[in-house]
Amino acid sequence: MRTKVISVVLCLGVILGLTLLPGAPLKVTSANPANEWGFEIQPSVTGVGWDEDFTVNAAVVQQGDGNSTSWHMYLLFDPTYLEVTGIDTPSTLPTGDTPDVELGVPAWDNTAGWAKHGYSRPTGGSEVDTGFVYCTIHFHSKSVNGASYLNFTVVNPLNQTDILDLHSTDILNWDYVVNGTVMVGTPSLTVDVNPAGKGDVEIEGVIPGSYPDTTSWSGGEVVDLEAIDSVAGWGFANWSGDLSGNTNPTTITMDAFTKTVTANFVELPPDWGFEIEPNMTAVGCDEDFTVNAAVVRRGGGNSTAWHMYLLFNTTYFEVTGIDTPSTLPTGDTPDVEPGMPDWDNTAGWAQHGYSRSTGGPEVDTGFVYCTIHFHSKNVTGTSYLNFTTLDPRYRTDILDAASTDVLNWSHVVNGTVEIGLPAISVSPTSLSFTTTEGANPAARTLEVWNSGYGTLSWSLTDNAGWLSENPTSGSSTGERDSVTVSVNVAGMAVGDYSAIINITGSALVEVPVSLHITAAAEAVIPGVLGVPAIEVLPAGLSASGLSISPQQVQPGQEVTISINVANTGGETGSYNAILYINEVVEDSQTVSVAAGTSKNVIFTVSKSQAGVYDVSLAGQSGQFEVVGGGLFGGGLGTGGIIAIVVIVIALIVAVIFILRGTARPE
Repeated sequence: MRTKVISVVLCLGVILGLTLLPGAPLKVTSANPANEWGFEIQPSVTGVGWDEDFTVNAAVVQQGDGNSTSWHMYLLFDPTYLEVTGIDTPSTLPTGDTPDVELGVPAWDNTAGWAKHGYSRPTGGSEVDTGFVYCTIHFHSKSVNGASYLNFTVVNPLNQTDILDLHSTDILNWDYVVNGTVMVGTPSLTVDVNPAGKGDVEIEGVIPGSYPDTTSWSGGEVVDLEAIDSVAGWGFANWSGDLSGNTNPTTITMDAFTKTVTANFVELPPDWGFEIEPNMTAVGCDEDFTVNAAVVRRGGGNSTAWHMYLLFNTTYFEVTGIDTPSTLPTGDTPDVEPGMPDWDNTAGWAQHGYSRSTGGPEVDTGFVYCTIHFHSKNVTGTSYLNFTTLDPRYRTDILDAASTDVLNWSHVVNGTVEIGLPAISVSPTSLSFTTTEGANPAARTLEVWNSGYGTLSWSLTDNAGWLSENPTSGSSTGERDSVTVSVNVAGMAVGDYSAIINITGSALVEVPVSLHITAAAEAVIPGVLGVPAIEVLPAGLSASGLSISPQQVQPGQEVTISINVANTGGETGSYNAILYINEVVEDSQTVSVAAGTSKNVIFTVSKSQAGVYDVSLAGQSGQFEVVGGGLFGGGLGTGGIIAIVVIVIALIVAVIFILRGTARPE
């Protein structure tokens, strides 16, 4: 029986312990610590000018597990470029201990070019299990261009770099030692292109005016480079010099004082195309319009003859003419082939062909091949403009000097023409003016534009003598026309007026206009004809009487918060009441309060978490409290303690019952 009692009591203790006591975090330590630590110069590359002070950090970096207890640094630098002016050490280790600085360190020698520093944890102090800034080294650069190393090294037991553990074992892993470089002076980057004139290079987004281009940068600076195919028929191939490969765009790091980069370009194989420009055209019905057929050079090689055969849909438009350029890009006069240009508005095609003049230079660039004039019909719809080939005479091709077709059909861009009706759009769709008697309100702007096809012609009128508009007519192919709308209230009495602006275009658009005229305020002049003037005061709104009820509630129970807004002015006014709970916007209401009256603004809120809530409304503040919340909500509280007591009593009763039931009669 004793065993049962002990078991029950232990169970009760475990239950209460799990219920009431927070769990302590467990620290898991690796069974096989790597003991791999490193030393680093941070930053590893530093660029400075002449005769400048600067600092770098020597940092202990933990790459594996295990603890360290003492640290020694021996750092070499080039005294041609640098000298040490001081070394700062941390006042405490990461464990909070004050380091034990070794005798004779920190120290440095600006003739031999070294700096050393060492310290360890205090006797009995905590072992260090994380990285930290070991020391900060102050340098001064000399007036010499060049790069100095900052190298951790070992010379002898007194001049060495190591990290020791509690057993004085060196746990420094030299694979994790990061040395540094200091660049003194101004590095330069020279960028060139090859062959000259066959491409460009953007340096930090800017194309130089000439090549080779030399610019100065800070030591260690990363420079963005991008080769640009700026010459037709030539494309970027690769980088050479201090960059290699064909990654584009790319970067180069200025970690040397002189760097040279060349962007190499190659001539692309013959690869020409035909394009309709613009390839998407929108016009209205019964309108003249033009498109260009253009020869586009996509690759290398020359061209000597060009032929176009273009299909279109005669349901929607017809050709009225074809213009050809008077000269080729080389300056030659084209040889127009017999029977061309020509077109057929029944079958729906247009053709045109010409070649370079006999003995003239070959063409090595794109150009506008011809301009085609069309006229749309009174039919809405969409038509194609497609280059095609039917036979040797009716074909689209581009020939080189050997009469080889160099047209790449993947570079042929056909066209589309949409024919539709104009559509009138107006903004805003209504206008409203408010003013006082005898004072003209500010003018307003009305916009009219064509949101459909082609050209929209519009005009407007109004039905009120007090309205005026400028301009009263215009046309739009999509751009917005601005109309200034003005009001003249001369001779008009206090009251409300309305009018309509009628805008005629593709349809009639009516824009309602309202005008509200109020009486002008008069000054109070006592004794004039024995009748005092009346002054109309503006709205005067104020809030007072913050009420919070009830001020103590259970979770989820509603709290009513209200305030009274009064208007002591002469006009109706609006008041925006914003309720803040714990400095966060909870709700807001806008109320309209007539002159000489007041109105209550009422909010209802509820909160589920126990606690005190700060209320702010209209500059007034208060509080309400949510109490209770169960056994574990917001802490144990009185209810929680009572519940635990009940559980304990119930368990004791259960133990007594078990004891009685198992007792043996004597």
